Amino acid sequence: MPLLLLLLGLLTMVFVAGCVQVEVENDEDTASTKVIILTEGNNEAITSGGYYSISGELNGGQITVDTKEKVYIELAGVEITNSRGPALQIIDAKEITVILKTGTVNTMSDGGNSEYNAAIFSNDTLIIEGDGKLVVTGNNGHGIESDDDVIINGGDIIINGGLITAVCSDDGFNAETDITINGGTLTNTPLCIMEDDREALVFEAEKGYQSMVFSSPSLEKGKTYTILTGGTISGGSEFYGLYSEAIYSGGEESATVTIGADE
Repeated sequence: MPLLLLLLGLLTMVFVAGCVQVEVENDEDTASTKVIILTEGNNEAITSGGYYSISGELNGGQITVDTKEKVYIELAGVEITNSRGPALQIIDAKEITVILKTGTVNTMSDGGNSEYNAAIFSNDTLIIEGDGKLVVTGNNGHGIESDDDVIINGGDIIINGGLITAVCSDDGFNAETDITINGGTLTNTPLCIMEDDREALVFEAEKGYQSMVFSSPSLEKGKTYTILTGGTISGGSEFYGLYSEAIYSGGEESATVTIGADE
């Protein structure tokens, strides 16, 4: 069943087909952890597998990963800003696991016109876990993007603009934590998801919210949906904010999303 995750506030959205739960086991010996302290103006390149603990501030640079092995990166309080591309770029890895260290806040921001248009970009499976916080600002397009699976097993993830995408042929996005989009809440604000002239969803919440999950067999791969907010709802029947056979009118277009087909 397709899953459409609408993260409202900045109306960031995620669609991934075929989501599954994945249990991740860390098979690396953390006793051999390599400690990296970021310094201004110096890029960090990880070229071999293993467990890395990274902290510090890097302005105008990035962390890159390029290896055929599994890599585990513990973010232990980093602040990375790159005006020319991703803050964290996984060029190649058998698998990359980002661990958010308990009690830490980690921020990443991208920029420029790089073809890798995300603050965190991965060519391979990206797993995020831990109990820390990750704040991502996507200035060049996406907040987090992967050409393979994106799996979130933990952490407090805040996206300031951009979106989360996963381009994959099977497993997709698995979230067992909150994803928060800055930009306020919507209270008693009608919302409609439209495909051409067909209303796939008409909804009005009684309380403020920042995120909503909508899953329906009526969502089709390859179709483009328009997200409308505001306006009015008339007629039909209502059940906990969900309307059926109602008439929605007067809303403003906030975003569009195209549900990608499996490759």
